[in-house]
Amino acid sequence: MLLSVAMQAQELDIDSGASITLGIGTKLNVVGLELNTAVADFELTGPYSITNSSTPIDFGGYSGISFVFDNSLMTGYKGTIVLNYDDADLNGLDESGLILELKDGSGDWQPYESTTRDEVNNTLTMVFDNSSPLPFKE
Repeated sequence: MLLSVAMQAQELDIDSGASITLGIGTKLNVVGLELNTAVADFELTGPYSITNSSTPIDFGGYSGISFVFDNSLMTGYKGTIVLNYDDADLNGLDESGLILELKDGSGDWQPYESTTRDEVNNTLTMVFDNSSPLPFKE
């Protein structure tokens, strides 16, 4: 197996033709985004990247927090995704109203209603029991 991975500033880039397999029970934390595989092995195949930005996204008249992830398409992922954020990322938003959103096949953001908030530990969690395409925002 050829492996070509670059991690800079805690971002993840996997080159074309390379891959990383996350085994059952594996936890990968990249720039505050945790992937916890639970049901089946999952292969991240290049080209693939996870990056973040401190520039909030405008979602049809409302703004997100200042901790946005660009996660290239992840199809078939089964497991938990946890977003770790700081209070400084909130931009004055009410923490109790935070929700993760996923970009649908049309490129529109859709709320993930099963988002779990932990305001003490500053995390947003979503569980995917079924395969799901995952480009997402928070």
